[in-house]
Amino acid sequence: HATSAEEGATLQRRFPKARVLMAPNGVDLPARPATSSTLGASAGLPIAGPIVLYLGRVHPIKRLDLLADAFRRVLPAHPDAHLVIAGPDEADHRAAIELLLADVADRVIWTGPVEDERKHALLSAASALVLCSNAESFGMSVVEAMAAAVPVVVTRTCPWADVARYDTGAWVDHDAGSIANALRQLLDHPEEARAKGERGRALVAEQYTWDAVARTFVGAYESVRAAVAV
Repeated sequence: HATSAEEGATLQRRFPKARVLMAPNGVDLPARPATSSTLGASAGLPIAGPIVLYLGRVHPIKRLDLLADAFRRVLPAHPDAHLVIAGPDEADHRAAIELLLADVADRVIWTGPVEDERKHALLSAASALVLCSNAESFGMSVVEAMAAAVPVVVTRTCPWADVARYDTGAWVDHDAGSIANALRQLLDHPEEARAKGERGRALVAEQYTWDAVARTFVGAYESVRAAVAV
């Protein structure tokens, strides 16, 4: 079972005689939120100004150094923006990233681990989500953001060609300049960004809900049963 084409290709190379089932991780499609200001307040976020969200582990492989550099490049055009980093700190990596953001620390919010209602509140209040890891087998935060109609900026080191294929944000090169350019485009054009978010939500509804994933697995099981019956 592979959750992305890249993961599937790796499995196929290692096990050339195996049948690889392609099925993404599933997500529940959340109900449409109330006003963003209400959600922002409930999540402990600033109510005014755009919010750039990272959701995941604070770990070197996630390349938050690139995100820090990109955010600093965005601030001159959007000085009211905030960067929200939500997730558990691993190996004290937060301290290294805080140094990179020291001169804009008043625009950065660290939430620590978040679950359930607070995570949904953060997503609903976000203007964009960024994932720029060195590598990902899937990247759950991307599908969670799209389910909340949040446009995403994902680097090409992550298996999210669907972002470009369905125009749900930007799939960009793995460098701070490309991430910053994509973020500026979203923040400069909020109507266009909202349209990308809505396309992301529609994509999740069609292909990434648990019902859609279950149909894929049922089809696979039925084909195995038919082969055994023969």
